[in-house]
Amino acid sequence: MVELTVGYVSGIIAAGVFVDRAVSIESWIRLVVAVIISTAGIVTPLGLYDAVLPAPDTTPKTFKYIPDQSPMGDGTPPRHSLGFSRHCGLYTCPGSNSNITVAGNLDPETDRDDEWNITIPWNLTYAFASGLPELSPTVSSIWDIEWRNYELTRRENYNKGSLYAVGSYRQVENRILSDRIEVAEGVIMDTKDGGIGFRNHTLPLRSKYGSTWTEDLLFVVPQTSCVNLNLTLDFKWQSVPVNVTITDRGGFVNLHQQQPEHSIVQTQDNFDLHNKAYTAAWLTNAMGMVYLNVTNPSSHGYAHSFESPVSRCDTWQIPIYSCASAAKALIRTVRFRYDGSGGLGGLRVVDMTEKTYQTEDESPLWGVENSSIPLYVAQPLWGIVSKEYQNRSDISVIRKGSLWLPGFGDTTLGGPVDGLLNLPGASFHLTSLGYLYSLSNTITHGVGDYTGKTSSALYSKWREYSTQANTTSTIINLIWTDIVANAVVGTRGWLSPSSIPVGSANVSGQVEVPVTEYRKIIQYRVPFGIPAFVALFWLLLSVVTVFVLLFCGKARPSLVRRYLNYTSVGRTMTLLLYPGSTEPQTSTTIWASSVGNKIVDVSELAPSAADPVEIETSPAIKQRRTL
Repeated sequence: MVELTVGYVSGIIAAGVFVDRAVSIESWIRLVVAVIISTAGIVTPLGLYDAVLPAPDTTPKTFKYIPDQSPMGDGTPPRHSLGFSRHCGLYTCPGSNSNITVAGNLDPETDRDDEWNITIPWNLTYAFASGLPELSPTVSSIWDIEWRNYELTRRENYNKGSLYAVGSYRQVENRILSDRIEVAEGVIMDTKDGGIGFRNHTLPLRSKYGSTWTEDLLFVVPQTSCVNLNLTLDFKWQSVPVNVTITDRGGFVNLHQQQPEHSIVQTQDNFDLHNKAYTAAWLTNAMGMVYLNVTNPSSHGYAHSFESPVSRCDTWQIPIYSCASAAKALIRTVRFRYDGSGGLGGLRVVDMTEKTYQTEDESPLWGVENSSIPLYVAQPLWGIVSKEYQNRSDISVIRKGSLWLPGFGDTTLGGPVDGLLNLPGASFHLTSLGYLYSLSNTITHGVGDYTGKTSSALYSKWREYSTQANTTSTIINLIWTDIVANAVVGTRGWLSPSSIPVGSANVSGQVEVPVTEYRKIIQYRVPFGIPAFVALFWLLLSVVTVFVLLFCGKARPSLVRRYLNYTSVGRTMTLLLYPGSTEPQTSTTIWASSVGNKIVDVSELAPSAADPVEIETSPAIKQRRTL
């Protein structure tokens, strides 16, 4: 047990009670500041980290063509140089020098005076790309779209029997389940919402941390609107559908007796896909009621609903929709990120947005070929034209951010490409839609299965999407995108001769594009610096306090030195144990030479002098006494 004496207790009380409050506060402040500084020394470095961030300025970089090493690239043969071609049935194509005379039996193969010239004339080639110099050099035209796969053939009556190319479809790869924006040989695929961009993929030379840049590219985007017929196919599944019935969910009983208004002739400004889909849905239900004999087709008839004889909980149920689709051409601004790996696999699309224009005059001037040839005979040409074609009778123009692509969708072609001639830019969107709307569970013309019959993942996705009309339209858009990606390829890029801007080529003839390179930069997480900021605050406060005391005369160097001398332990002990040896305020050098070698014994309870004590008066003290 520790014994506490009265003296010991009174010493503790004196230490705690009779210490000046300012001294006590100052001691606590020193303790807190010491803890803060110690914490800052440990925590502050933890906030340092390195990050790869874009540089503030762009750097010109040389671009070069990078082949696609994926199946999409392997399945794309080298490009041919035979050019584009078309024929217009019994009509002479615009700009053609063919002179066709058809006899009474309407056989154009034998009854004509001249050979057919199927080559696209130069004036049309120039016209429908004449507006590109006013845009970014990476924007494609109708002439920068080619069939991904092709065949070379010849016919005696075409171009005097010379060789020409025709489209051919081969399913290269199925990416419909990717659900993201992807790049492949010659195209950019939006497998999330649908759409195809055209780009011959050129990339900057390899960099350590990659780079980013933006390009304006031509996109063709499918637009689909679906309307629920409020009818379902109900059936039981016993290896095959059985007891198939049509169940009225309101499509018959709630059918409006008045046919909806619908204009067959619609322009670029009032094109209404939903109205087309709704009109088709109304006609389907009305004709279905007549066919099923559930109404009187007269104006006074009544609709009657009927239910499936099989319990709904025992059957599968498939909703029926009416859909209308078209394709729209527009320009999108695409931001790319390349990791510098040296392959196309390192290129990804960060984001893309439809290009915006400050004024209407900045919008592209779209042109569409205007001829007397029916659309089902020949698809019209289209593209971005210059102002010189505004008042031409053979070209219809509109200044707008996008263009609904013209043409006639034929579901009887049998395949997603035109295998007769070579003009993919004018027909690829229509042939793909025509094939899409005639899809079945039988794989034909080399096209993969898009029904979900052979893919459980695709089946699950379609089952989810087909529950609503707006997501059902996405099914059509995604199938169209995948078919088109396998059907066509874009050939325009930074290295295309017409794409190189004036002044952007170096001495080797390669084009240089401004890109933002990524660099490794040291960063700091500010929360880790809070202890250091607090310590810095106390440091600044101390400095300010010192300057204030100096200004007030409370902290003169001589005064501070006197306080230090009086409170120095060494000076105090020698003054007490070796009295008269030195002056308390003498300089450090004199004090050290006179008493610095004196020995103090601290082995006992109280310190004592270990050297002989000679009581003498120092010269400084004597001098002061004399004065």
